[in-house]
Amino acid sequence: MDLFNSPVLVYDQPPEMFSVEAKYTIWNPHGQPVANVAEQGVNGAQKAWRVLNQRRNDQAKRDLLVTRPDGMPFFWVNKPYSYVGTPKIDVVTPQGQLIGHLRKRAMQGYEMLDAYERQIGYFDHMRAQVTDWQNTQIATFNRAGGVGGYVSQMFSGADRYVLQLNFQLPEPIRTLTLACPLAYDTTRSSNRGLGGVLGV
Repeated sequence: MDLFNSPVLVYDQPPEMFSVEAKYTIWNPHGQPVANVAEQGVNGAQKAWRVLNQRRNDQAKRDLLVTRPDGMPFFWVNKPYSYVGTPKIDVVTPQGQLIGHLRKRAMQGYEMLDAYERQIGYFDHMRAQVTDWQNTQIATFNRAGGVGGYVSQMFSGADRYVLQLNFQLPEPIRTLTLACPLAYDTTRSSNRGLGGVLGV
């Protein structure tokens, strides 16, 4: 099972106390890695800023590249820097073609928009679910600590999320759904954001 056809995906962050760059491994339920996530383009000045400003990850600019385990790119998740509020997050193909957007709506969740700005779904992290444009639940989203013992035994990351898809999804909502855990973790107000350190 690969990233696009596994019904359960575990987003696991390696426990690195002083990491300043986002890094994840995505696993299928059999414990096989199906994708890696790595932040791109973080220079020395940004790293130094992040060490000194560890409580501002909801403002952080993040350019995350999701790849196969062999390094072949799947898609990008690009979140611009935001001083006030959370900007629209772009999900983009490796060739630069826009797949769609995830747009934060108050504290509740994210509107899922296609490349033409049409809403095709909603990610409600407060209710731990993803729904389509007909309000049909298509996936559930949870912190792994409350999901089941097998996850806790298999993985030991600092931050861990489980995305369970109820059925196969068409594009672009499939890729937007896969991006939801990353969007959530890059915009939540906590000092345990992506990479363990927050900043621009």
